Amino acid sequence: MRVTQDMMDRDLLYYMAQRLDTLERLNEQISSGRKLNRFSDDVPAASETMVLGQENTQLNTCLRNAVEVTTMLQAATSALQETSTAITRVKELAVQGATGTYGALERRTIAEEVNQLVGTLVELANPKALGGYIFSGQATATASFVPVDTDADGKADQVEYRGDSVSTQVKIAPFMTGESNLVGNKLLQGEGDLFGTVIALRKALENNDQLQIQDLITDLDTSDQDIRESLSRLGGRQNEIETLANSLQTFSQVNTDRISELGDTDVMEATMYFTREKTALQNIMQIAASSTRPSILDYL
Repeated sequence: MRVTQDMMDRDLLYYMAQRLDTLERLNEQISSGRKLNRFSDDVPAASETMVLGQENTQLNTCLRNAVEVTTMLQAATSALQETSTAITRVKELAVQGATGTYGALERRTIAEEVNQLVGTLVELANPKALGGYIFSGQATATASFVPVDTDADGKADQVEYRGDSVSTQVKIAPFMTGESNLVGNKLLQGEGDLFGTVIALRKALENNDQLQIQDLITDLDTSDQDIRESLSRLGGRQNEIETLANSLQTFSQVNTDRISELGDTDVMEATMYFTREKTALQNIMQIAASSTRPSILDYL
């Protein structure tokens, strides 16, 4: 086949256009820092990046929820630890009050401190975190435990649970949910009746009822055990959530690294290719400049 000047010109223009397109693409990658600036740049890589990005969105949502659950569990644990300390003090006072050497006056003095501890226990039973009451189940805007039937001296006859009986479930892993709040009456009152027992102790002390005081010590032990069991469950749950959060972070980082590998520009490599393509274009332009069409003068 005869190679004509027109064919050579078309080839030169084609190769020049190729080099210019490549230089433009490399320049964009270097300036933006991204290999994938549009889906058409690399369809398989762009598709994989899109899938990984969607996975990371889900993982990051789960991670935020897991962190919030951990924050709630930490607040709950702190409240229950202080509650256990308060119960220990109530038990000490009950043992003192049950002593035969104590009289009515001493027991009334002890009753005043027990009444103060009732208030302390109510306060500890209403912890807040993440903008709401964490022992009220789904009713996070409602105080969990409220003293009722108070007398003229402000002493409560009972403490009522005002929270919800159902907790809020949030997604903490692609196929797992966790509680973002707790049901307080299940948490604080298992086998025993914490508030009922402490209020009954106060009344027994006020009435100088030594036998009743002795009986209530056992009930206090039961309530204390309830709190300790709740603390154990919360501690185990907190460890599970923290382990899960670490796994979520690891998975998210693996995806992020892969997205970076697929989409980020290797500036040194891109610069090398840019220089090579620029040199190739210059060579083509030199060839084009030296290749001229034959004129009638060539035949004279």
